[in-house]
Amino acid sequence: MKNKVVNNLSVFISIFFLISLLSFGLFFIVDKIHEEHEAKKDVHSFNLKLNEKLELYFEQINKVFNKLEKLGVEGDLCDKNVVDELKFIQFDNYIVQNVSVILNDGYICSSLLSSFKDPLSGVKPDLVVNGMTLWFNQSIDGTDYNNKHVVIEKNRFRVNVHLKMLFDFKKNYSNSSYFSAQLLVNNVSVAEYGLSYARNLLSNNESLNSWIYVVKKSKIPGLSFFTAIPMDRVKLIIFKSFNRFFYLIILMNFIVSIIIFCIFYIWINSFKNTLFEAMENGEISPFFQPIIDVEERRVVGAELLCRWRSKDRYIAPSYFIPLAESYGLINYITRYVISFSLDAIGDHLRRNSNFYISINISSSEVYDDVFFDWLCLELKSKSVLCSQIRIELTERELANKEELFEKLTNYRAKGFNIYIDDFGTGYSSLSYLKDLPIDVLKIDKSFVEHIGLCSKTGLIIESIIGMARSLNFDLVAEGVETDEQMKYLTEKGVVLMQGWLFSKALSTGDFLKYIATINSN
Repeated sequence: MKNKVVNNLSVFISIFFLISLLSFGLFFIVDKIHEEHEAKKDVHSFNLKLNEKLELYFEQINKVFNKLEKLGVEGDLCDKNVVDELKFIQFDNYIVQNVSVILNDGYICSSLLSSFKDPLSGVKPDLVVNGMTLWFNQSIDGTDYNNKHVVIEKNRFRVNVHLKMLFDFKKNYSNSSYFSAQLLVNNVSVAEYGLSYARNLLSNNESLNSWIYVVKKSKIPGLSFFTAIPMDRVKLIIFKSFNRFFYLIILMNFIVSIIIFCIFYIWINSFKNTLFEAMENGEISPFFQPIIDVEERRVVGAELLCRWRSKDRYIAPSYFIPLAESYGLINYITRYVISFSLDAIGDHLRRNSNFYISINISSSEVYDDVFFDWLCLELKSKSVLCSQIRIELTERELANKEELFEKLTNYRAKGFNIYIDDFGTGYSSLSYLKDLPIDVLKIDKSFVEHIGLCSKTGLIIESIIGMARSLNFDLVAEGVETDEQMKYLTEKGVVLMQGWLFSKALSTGDFLKYIATINSN
């Protein structure tokens, strides 16, 4: 009961672990795709807003120039009346920090500083577009570069615009502090906004793999915007989402794991219950494949098999035996069939001490001391000798030689003989055969059925026979179906055979009749 609980708990934990692994992985993938998509939308939207705002700025700046054209300022006059009119135009437009008139003597008349020497005299402009000349990153008087403007000149008038206002979107974007934006003139950055480590990100040709970004041209020729958001910000959002939904995902995983475990448990136990019900109803019963000594023409033993005949159909051993092994139920079938067969032919075994039955046991049973003890007690309770039972192993069971040697030695000490079934189809090495306490090799039917048809098969059989003799092993040939096969094997010294040439696997009653018929002759 305790082992069952532990096994069920292990299965549930495994299911929960796999579901959690899949769900968290799926969550990260989906959330990453979603957040990257949202970030791209924000970056595109921010870029469009900047372009729209830039176009609006230029519309307002054109209106300012129209007002300046109407001033009628002449010559080098920069008196209080002119400065006051310039201030009125400046204060009437929130984006404008200064307006000025270019005088004829190399000076300018400013709304903020009145008359002073033109700081842009001889300075090459950054852009000329639509009749306007633009200088970026300038100050009003050419000295205070901590307060950078873009200076726009048209005809003899200039307007100073502070670019910080262009990037002010705090009310529109909660993530605006994570954006990086650059105003580009012919793909060269002239104004930046955002994270300090992102300054000149594009113009310096730095790696952009860790950013989500877009570059869009403005309707104003020569100008474009680069906008970006760092992938680290997206990862942070994903991490916060993970923390927010962690316990919900765990709860969902737990519920889904319970559902899957219940389905799995029902599926497993449905086969188990069906199997036990079949054994209780006698649907699974022992069948015996006679083993013949062809020299003496006598039945000397039988291989114990089992058949499952339900009420409406026959279930092949090739289906339910592997299924029982995978579900850990083969031990129940083995014990059931052994007990059933000892009850069925026990009298014959007790009367004929040289008669034997060979039993196929799985790898789990070979190493199971509980099974070994049970088998010895079962034989003792039925007064059957251990020497009348042959233990059949396939070559795939011949692993872990040291431990297997110990287990097989225990069987031999009790009088059991050890057979290697289907010999030649596995990967056993000569060292295994030489060192393990083995008595008999059973030549697989895949070799026997090609006798007379393939010269290579004859060589293989001769090699097996020669090896068995050198190691003092007896031989049993399986799947003998023709007189030609029997004759060939007999000539090679193999006298113990089983196969349809002699008899198919028989039920208990038919098997006892067959023994009586053959052995009485």
